[in-house]
Amino acid sequence: MDDDADAAEPIRPRAAKAVTARTAGGVPDIIRDMSDVWWANAFVGPGAAGNATCVVVDQGGGDDGDGGAPTVVSERRAAIARSLRAPDTVFVGPPSPSGVRAVHFCSPFEGAMSFCGQALVATDAVLRAGYPPPEAADAFELEGPLGPVRTHRRRPAADATAATASADAIAPVSWFDVARASVLATASSRLSRDLAPAISAHAPATVVDSGRRRVFQPVSDPAALAALVLDPALVLAHCRAAGVSGVCFFVITPPDRVDLRVFTVSLAGAEDAATGGAVLGLAPLIGPGRWQVHQGGAHPLGRGLLFLDDDPGADVLSVGGRVELVARGQLIGDRA
Repeated sequence: MDDDADAAEPIRPRAAKAVTARTAGGVPDIIRDMSDVWWANAFVGPGAAGNATCVVVDQGGGDDGDGGAPTVVSERRAAIARSLRAPDTVFVGPPSPSGVRAVHFCSPFEGAMSFCGQALVATDAVLRAGYPPPEAADAFELEGPLGPVRTHRRRPAADATAATASADAIAPVSWFDVARASVLATASSRLSRDLAPAISAHAPATVVDSGRRRVFQPVSDPAALAALVLDPALVLAHCRAAGVSGVCFFVITPPDRVDLRVFTVSLAGAEDAATGGAVLGLAPLIGPGRWQVHQGGAHPLGRGLLFLDDDPGADVLSVGGRVELVARGQLIGDRA
């Protein structure tokens, strides 16, 4: 992949070149010239390398526009995500006449996913760098598997960046907005007690659906949270048995800090470095505010910095983070 150009200067997209391929079932599909494949790190910050994300931008007729069966198109996306090996890959369609772009999310292990926060902020950063919006627009309107999502760019509030280095405190942040009503605390759960009884006994856990259902366990001791180690195989087995996508442990440090650990099915039970959907799921549990969420373990390569804005007077919740664009390149040949 070629090194990414300066994101401050819009990059002109090259024309997409369609290559016809055939699946084992003989159904024609399209693989685009992937000058539109980007590698990005989402939710980066001081001491936080963020989460690697691939963004595949289709400037042509779209994966769904070639007449292929939807199942075959979905399998093709999953195969590309497995080849790219990023924790998550998002496929971004061309703009409709009204300017809306379809987005589809895949992980190498899980395949198609209903929602992916890191993919949304990475998409915002990529589209601004290579496919800027019209002058009058300051946001991108996207349509995901669960419905409309809006992304935009702004700086976090001053009180949410006081703990960060000055350069990072003033850097623009990519955000996604979702309807408040779509984030629901649905039930209690014993899953976290089964996995980590020593730190889960003082308070009940809650299942929150924020596009994907996860178990959230409050923890009283920050040191115990930092020391937490879980067996990915056990996490995967327990999550599948409970019908959830992950388990999250968190500590609140007033006035505006949350420390978060997330273990996810999309990584076969391993820990995730930065999870926008999980941070969105904190909203009904921690209350209104402009929160700074520090996610991950001790090593910077396994950490992310995320922002959660919950204005009780608004009908949307916003999650944001800085995005580092790393590379841009092409896929080579067919992906089975």
